[in-house]
Amino acid sequence: MKKLIFPLILLYLASCSPDKPGRKTLQQTLFYFDTVITITLCSSTLTQERFDSIMESIKAMAGKYDLIFNLYNKKSEIHQLQGLKPGRSYPVKNELYGLLCRCKKYYDLTEGAFDITVGRITRLYNFHDGAIPGTNMIRTNLKYVGMDKVFLADHRIRVAVEGMTFDMGGVAKGYIADCFSRYLREQGCTDFIVNLGGNLFASGRNERNKEWTIGIQHPRYPGRIIRKLKISNKAVVTSGDYERYILRKKKRYHHILNPATGLSVWNDIISVTIIAEDAETADYLSTAFFVMGREKGKKFIQTVCKDQIRYYIY
Repeated sequence: MKKLIFPLILLYLASCSPDKPGRKTLQQTLFYFDTVITITLCSSTLTQERFDSIMESIKAMAGKYDLIFNLYNKKSEIHQLQGLKPGRSYPVKNELYGLLCRCKKYYDLTEGAFDITVGRITRLYNFHDGAIPGTNMIRTNLKYVGMDKVFLADHRIRVAVEGMTFDMGGVAKGYIADCFSRYLREQGCTDFIVNLGGNLFASGRNERNKEWTIGIQHPRYPGRIIRKLKISNKAVVTSGDYERYILRKKKRYHHILNPATGLSVWNDIISVTIIAEDAETADYLSTAFFVMGREKGKKFIQTVCKDQIRYYIY
Protein backbone atom coordinates (compact mmCIF):
# COMPACT_ATOMS: atom_id res chain seq x y z
CA MET A 1 0.00 0.00 0.00
CA LYS A 2 1.30 3.44 -0.93
CA LYS A 3 2.50 5.57 1.96
CA LEU A 4 0.39 8.70 2.36
CA ILE A 5 1.98 11.90 3.59
CA PHE A 6 0.09 15.00 4.65
CA PRO A 7 2.11 18.24 4.30
CA LEU A 8 -0.68 20.19 6.02
CA ILE A 9 -2.14 19.16 9.36
CA LEU A 10 -5.40 20.41 10.86
CA LEU A 11 -4.50 21.18 14.47
CA TYR A 12 -7.93 22.11 15.78
CA LEU A 13 -9.63 19.05 17.27
CA ALA A 14 -13.40 18.62 17.36
CA SER A 15 -13.19 17.56 21.01
CA CYS A 16 -12.57 21.16 22.06
CA SER A 17 -15.56 22.77 23.74
CA PRO A 18 -17.51 25.03 21.36
CA ASP A 19 -18.06 28.66 22.33
CA LYS A 20 -21.60 28.65 20.96
CA PRO A 21 -24.12 26.15 22.42
CA GLY A 22 -25.18 23.52 19.91
CA ARG A 23 -22.31 24.23 17.51
CA LYS A 24 -20.74 20.93 16.45
CA THR A 25 -18.26 19.44 14.00
CA LEU A 26 -19.20 16.86 11.39
CA GLN A 27 -16.45 15.14 9.41
CA GLN A 28 -16.04 12.43 6.80
CA THR A 29 -13.01 10.97 5.04
CA LEU A 30 -13.08 9.64 1.48
CA PHE A 31 -10.47 8.17 -0.87
CA TYR A 32 -10.41 9.30 -4.51
CA PHE A 33 -7.67 10.24 -6.99
CA ASP A 34 -5.24 8.11 -4.95
CA THR A 35 -5.74 10.75 -2.25
CA VAL A 36 -7.32 10.96 1.19
CA ILE A 37 -10.08 13.59 1.13
CA THR A 38 -11.41 14.99 4.40
CA ILE A 39 -14.47 17.21 4.61
CA THR A 40 -15.01 18.98 7.95
CA LEU A 41 -18.13 21.08 8.62
CA CYS A 42 -19.03 23.19 11.67
CA SER A 43 -22.66 24.13 12.26
CA SER A 44 -25.31 24.60 14.90
CA THR A 45 -28.16 23.65 12.55
CA LEU A 46 -26.82 20.95 10.21
CA THR A 47 -28.30 17.51 10.95
CA GLN A 48 -26.46 14.24 10.43
CA GLU A 49 -29.01 13.31 7.76
CA ARG A 50 -28.37 16.52 5.84
CA PHE A 51 -24.60 16.09 6.22
CA ASP A 52 -24.83 12.55 4.83
CA SER A 53 -26.80 13.85 1.86
CA ILE A 54 -24.19 16.51 1.16
CA MET A 55 -21.42 13.91 1.36
CA GLU A 56 -23.23 11.67 -1.14
CA SER A 57 -23.18 14.58 -3.58
CA ILE A 58 -19.48 15.17 -2.88
CA LYS A 59 -18.81 11.51 -3.68
CA ALA A 60 -20.70 11.84 -6.95
CA MET A 61 -18.66 14.94 -7.81
CA ALA A 62 -15.43 13.08 -7.01
CA GLY A 63 -16.45 10.27 -9.36
CA LYS A 64 -17.17 12.81 -12.09
CA TYR A 65 -13.79 14.51 -11.69
CA ASP A 66 -12.01 11.15 -11.77
CA LEU A 67 -13.58 10.67 -15.22
CA ILE A 68 -12.19 14.05 -16.29
CA PHE A 69 -8.72 14.45 -14.80
CA ASN A 70 -7.34 11.01 -13.89
CA LEU A 71 -4.55 10.27 -16.35
CA TYR A 72 -4.48 6.62 -15.28
CA ASN A 73 -8.21 6.07 -15.84
CA LYS A 74 -8.51 4.96 -19.46
CA LYS A 75 -12.08 6.23 -19.57
CA SER A 76 -11.17 9.74 -18.44
CA GLU A 77 -11.31 12.80 -20.68
CA ILE A 78 -7.65 13.64 -20.08
CA HIS A 79 -6.62 10.09 -20.99
CA GLN A 80 -8.44 10.46 -24.30
CA LEU A 81 -6.18 13.42 -25.13
CA GLN A 82 -3.01 11.33 -24.97
CA GLY A 83 -1.20 10.69 -28.23
CA LEU A 84 -3.07 13.24 -30.35
CA LYS A 85 -1.85 13.54 -33.91
CA PRO A 86 -0.62 16.90 -35.23
CA GLY A 87 -2.32 18.51 -38.18
CA ARG A 88 -5.87 18.30 -36.84
CA SER A 89 -7.84 19.64 -33.89
CA TYR A 90 -9.87 17.68 -31.36
CA PRO A 91 -12.94 18.72 -29.35
CA VAL A 92 -12.58 19.17 -25.58
CA LYS A 93 -15.49 19.34 -23.14
CA ASN A 94 -16.15 22.57 -21.26
CA GLU A 95 -14.71 21.86 -17.80
CA LEU A 96 -11.47 20.29 -19.01
CA TYR A 97 -11.08 22.91 -21.72
CA GLY A 98 -11.34 25.74 -19.20
CA LEU A 99 -8.64 24.27 -16.96
CA LEU A 100 -6.38 23.51 -19.96
CA CYS A 101 -6.63 27.17 -21.01
CA ARG A 102 -5.65 28.32 -17.52
CA CYS A 103 -2.75 25.85 -17.49
CA LYS A 104 -1.56 27.40 -20.75
CA LYS A 105 -1.73 30.80 -19.03
CA TYR A 106 0.18 29.48 -16.00
CA TYR A 107 2.83 28.05 -18.32
CA ASP A 108 3.31 31.44 -19.96
CA LEU A 109 3.30 33.35 -16.65
CA THR A 110 5.91 31.07 -15.10
CA GLU A 111 8.04 30.87 -18.26
CA GLY A 112 7.58 27.11 -18.37
CA ALA A 113 8.15 26.31 -14.69
CA PHE A 114 4.57 25.01 -14.56
CA ASP A 115 3.94 22.61 -17.42
CA ILE A 116 1.27 19.90 -17.58
CA THR A 117 2.87 18.30 -20.66
CA VAL A 118 5.49 16.54 -18.51
CA GLY A 119 3.25 13.48 -18.51
CA ARG A 120 5.59 11.45 -20.73
CA ILE A 121 8.35 12.06 -18.18
CA THR A 122 6.35 11.55 -14.97
CA ARG A 123 5.19 8.15 -16.21
CA LEU A 124 8.83 7.03 -16.46
CA TYR A 125 9.23 7.33 -12.68
CA ASN A 126 7.77 4.69 -10.37
CA PHE A 127 8.29 5.81 -6.80
CA HIS A 128 6.37 2.84 -5.43
CA ASP A 129 8.76 0.32 -7.03
CA GLY A 130 11.87 2.50 -6.85
CA ALA A 131 12.26 2.88 -10.63
CA ILE A 132 14.17 5.90 -11.96
CA PRO A 133 14.54 6.44 -15.74
CA GLY A 134 17.95 6.70 -17.32
CA THR A 135 19.32 9.87 -18.88
CA ASN A 136 18.83 8.65 -22.45
CA MET A 137 15.20 7.70 -21.82
CA ILE A 138 14.48 11.12 -20.31
CA ARG A 139 16.23 12.90 -23.18
CA THR A 140 14.21 10.91 -25.72
CA ASN A 141 10.92 11.91 -24.11
CA LEU A 142 11.72 15.60 -23.61
CA LYS A 143 10.65 16.30 -27.20
CA TYR A 144 7.06 15.67 -26.06
CA VAL A 145 7.26 18.34 -23.33
CA GLY A 146 6.29 21.98 -23.73
CA MET A 147 2.91 23.70 -23.48
CA ASP A 148 4.11 25.96 -26.31
CA LYS A 149 3.43 22.95 -28.56
CA VAL A 150 -0.25 22.99 -27.57
CA PHE A 151 -2.86 25.25 -29.19
CA LEU A 152 -6.33 25.86 -27.76
CA ALA A 153 -9.21 27.65 -29.45
CA ASP A 154 -13.00 27.34 -29.62
CA HIS A 155 -13.08 24.34 -27.26
CA ARG A 156 -10.69 22.41 -29.45
CA ILE A 157 -7.07 21.33 -28.96
CA ARG A 158 -4.25 20.92 -31.45
CA VAL A 159 -0.69 19.70 -30.81
CA ALA A 160 2.54 20.21 -32.73
CA VAL A 161 4.09 16.87 -31.73
CA GLU A 162 2.46 13.45 -31.77
CA GLY A 163 2.63 11.55 -28.49
CA MET A 164 2.23 14.37 -25.95
CA THR A 165 0.85 13.36 -22.54
CA PHE A 166 -0.96 15.72 -20.17
CA ASP A 167 -0.55 15.29 -16.42
CA MET A 168 -2.96 17.46 -14.41
CA GLY A 169 -1.50 16.36 -11.05
CA GLY A 170 -0.09 19.83 -10.34
CA VAL A 171 -3.43 21.63 -10.51
CA ALA A 172 -6.43 19.25 -10.61
CA LYS A 173 -6.65 18.67 -6.85
CA GLY A 174 -6.65 22.39 -6.19
CA TYR A 175 -9.36 22.87 -8.81
CA ILE A 176 -11.45 20.07 -7.30
CA ALA A 177 -11.02 21.47 -3.78
CA ASP A 178 -12.43 24.77 -5.06
CA CYS A 179 -15.36 22.98 -6.72
CA PHE A 180 -16.17 21.13 -3.49
CA SER A 181 -15.94 24.42 -1.56
CA ARG A 182 -18.31 26.20 -3.95
CA TYR A 183 -20.79 23.35 -3.67
CA LEU A 184 -20.70 23.46 0.14
CA ARG A 185 -21.41 27.19 0.09
CA GLU A 186 -24.29 26.62 -2.32
CA GLN A 187 -25.71 24.24 0.29
CA GLY A 188 -25.59 26.98 2.92
CA CYS A 189 -22.39 25.80 4.64
CA THR A 190 -20.11 28.66 5.69
CA ASP A 191 -17.70 27.06 8.17
CA PHE A 192 -15.74 24.15 6.73
CA ILE A 193 -12.44 22.72 5.57
CA VAL A 194 -11.94 20.80 2.34
CA ASN A 195 -8.66 18.89 2.40
CA LEU A 196 -7.50 16.89 -0.62
CA GLY A 197 -4.33 15.28 0.71
CA GLY A 198 -2.87 18.64 1.69
CA ASN A 199 -4.58 20.80 -0.93
CA LEU A 200 -6.73 22.67 1.52
CA PHE A 201 -9.40 25.36 1.55
CA ALA A 202 -10.61 26.70 4.90
CA SER A 203 -13.86 28.67 5.04
CA GLY A 204 -15.27 30.66 7.93
CA ARG A 205 -14.58 29.56 11.50
CA ASN A 206 -14.00 26.40 13.52
CA GLU A 207 -16.18 24.97 16.29
CA ARG A 208 -14.83 27.53 18.76
CA ASN A 209 -15.79 30.33 16.35
CA LYS A 210 -12.11 31.12 15.70
CA GLU A 211 -9.95 31.01 12.58
CA TRP A 212 -8.83 27.53 11.60
CA THR A 213 -5.34 26.55 12.76
CA ILE A 214 -3.28 24.74 10.13
CA GLY A 215 0.12 23.21 10.82
CA ILE A 216 2.84 22.93 8.17
CA GLN A 217 4.67 19.62 8.51
CA HIS A 218 8.44 19.57 8.80
CA PRO A 219 9.77 18.36 5.43
CA ARG A 220 12.22 15.96 7.06
CA TYR A 221 10.46 14.90 10.27
CA PRO A 222 6.89 13.62 9.66
CA GLY A 223 4.48 14.69 12.36
CA ARG A 224 6.61 17.62 13.52
CA ILE A 225 5.02 21.03 12.99
CA ILE A 226 7.32 23.85 11.90
CA ARG A 227 4.72 26.59 11.56
CA LYS A 228 1.12 27.21 12.59
CA LEU A 229 -1.15 29.31 10.41
CA LYS A 230 -4.42 31.01 11.28
CA ILE A 231 -6.61 30.69 8.20
CA SER A 232 -10.09 31.79 7.16
CA ASN A 233 -11.47 31.90 3.60
CA LYS A 234 -8.08 31.02 2.15
CA ALA A 235 -6.44 28.08 0.44
CA VAL A 236 -3.18 26.53 1.64
CA VAL A 237 -1.09 24.17 -0.52
CA THR A 238 2.38 22.77 0.15
CA SER A 239 4.75 21.19 -2.37
CA GLY A 240 7.77 19.32 -1.07
CA ASP A 241 10.42 16.82 -2.06
CA TYR A 242 9.21 14.40 0.64
CA GLU A 243 5.75 13.49 -0.70
CA ARG A 244 6.92 10.86 -3.22
CA TYR A 245 10.61 10.12 -3.53
CA ILE A 246 13.38 7.55 -3.87
CA LEU A 247 16.75 7.80 -2.16
CA ARG A 248 19.56 6.56 -4.40
CA LYS A 249 23.18 6.97 -3.30
CA LYS A 250 22.15 9.72 -0.87
CA LYS A 251 20.41 11.61 -3.69
CA ARG A 252 16.68 12.30 -3.43
CA TYR A 253 14.72 11.65 -6.61
CA HIS A 254 11.24 13.10 -6.08
CA HIS A 255 8.02 13.74 -7.99
CA ILE A 256 8.46 17.48 -8.66
CA LEU A 257 10.19 17.52 -12.04
CA ASN A 258 11.91 20.32 -13.90
CA PRO A 259 10.11 20.44 -17.28
CA ALA A 260 13.31 21.68 -18.94
CA THR A 261 15.40 18.66 -17.90
CA GLY A 262 12.94 15.92 -16.95
CA LEU A 263 14.85 15.45 -13.69
CA SER A 264 13.74 15.98 -10.12
CA VAL A 265 14.20 19.60 -9.05
CA TRP A 266 17.35 20.01 -7.00
CA ASN A 267 17.75 23.56 -5.73
CA ASP A 268 17.64 25.52 -2.49
CA ILE A 269 14.05 24.52 -1.62
CA ILE A 270 12.75 21.34 0.01
CA SER A 271 9.26 22.65 0.81
CA VAL A 272 7.14 25.64 -0.21
CA THR A 273 3.71 26.55 1.15
CA ILE A 274 1.43 28.96 -0.69
CA ILE A 275 -1.57 30.78 0.80
CA ALA A 276 -3.96 32.17 -1.81
CA GLU A 277 -7.59 33.11 -2.38
CA ASP A 278 -8.33 29.78 -4.05
CA ALA A 279 -6.81 26.30 -4.07
CA GLU A 280 -6.22 26.12 -7.82
CA THR A 281 -3.97 29.19 -7.69
CA ALA A 282 -2.17 27.91 -4.59
CA ASP A 283 -1.68 24.52 -6.24
CA TYR A 284 -0.04 25.70 -9.44
CA LEU A 285 2.01 28.36 -7.64
CA SER A 286 3.45 25.89 -5.11
CA THR A 287 4.74 23.72 -7.97
CA ALA A 288 6.03 26.63 -10.03
CA PHE A 289 7.75 28.28 -7.03
CA PHE A 290 9.47 24.99 -6.17
CA VAL A 291 10.76 24.61 -9.75
CA MET A 292 11.92 28.23 -9.97
CA GLY A 293 13.94 28.14 -6.78
CA ARG A 294 14.03 30.55 -3.87
CA GLU A 295 15.12 33.85 -5.43
CA LYS A 296 13.31 33.53 -8.77
CA GLY A 297 10.18 32.33 -6.95
CA LYS A 298 10.22 35.33 -4.61
CA LYS A 299 10.66 37.71 -7.55
CA PHE A 300 7.75 36.04 -9.35
CA ILE A 301 5.45 36.53 -6.36
CA GLN A 302 6.54 40.16 -5.97
CA THR A 303 6.16 41.13 -9.64
CA VAL A 304 3.53 38.88 -11.24
CA CYS A 305 1.39 38.28 -8.14
CA LYS A 306 1.95 41.81 -6.81
CA ASP A 307 2.72 40.47 -3.32
CA GLN A 308 -0.89 39.28 -2.93
CA ILE A 309 0.30 35.73 -2.19
CA ARG A 310 1.75 34.63 1.15
CA TYR A 311 4.42 31.94 1.10
CA TYR A 312 6.77 30.03 3.41
CA ILE A 313 9.93 28.34 2.15
CA TYR A 314 12.13 25.68 3.73
